[in-house]
Amino acid sequence: MNFKVVREGHVRDLSIRLVDVNETDELIIFAGCIVQKPHHAVRQTMLNLPSEVYCTFRGDSSPAAQYGIYATNFITHVNEIPTPCLNSFLENIKAIPDNTYCKIRLVSFDNVPFAISLKTNYHYFPTGQLKKDQSSNEWTQHEFNS
Repeated sequence: MNFKVVREGHVRDLSIRLVDVNETDELIIFAGCIVQKPHHAVRQTMLNLPSEVYCTFRGDSSPAAQYGIYATNFITHVNEIPTPCLNSFLENIKAIPDNTYCKIRLVSFDNVPFAISLKTNYHYFPTGQLKKDQSSNEWTQHEFNS
């Protein structure tokens, strides 16, 4: 993009290169929260990410809200199994039966670790996945544990 700016009383032309940050290509819905890979702003803010499983939303009255998962939390373990990426997180949560408790270890945005026990409720809050096909740019939807 081209900009005209005034600096020290003179008009200057600037050519600014934009970065394409279309980076979200997968979302996982679990217990009423939405997790994804940390987006660009999070990666710029934190030097060492605790996990690639980053909560960007939690629904009101969902198990995530009731048991203490907040937007901006990183999920690092499910039932003491590490979840460094979305694939490992999805595989771990798909194995959790309905109406049972699971232990989730998290790290807050300011690097404070904590753990919760969360009871699943797949009737109202099923596990799901939205994934973008890179070749067609189409989004596909999958539902698990329903």
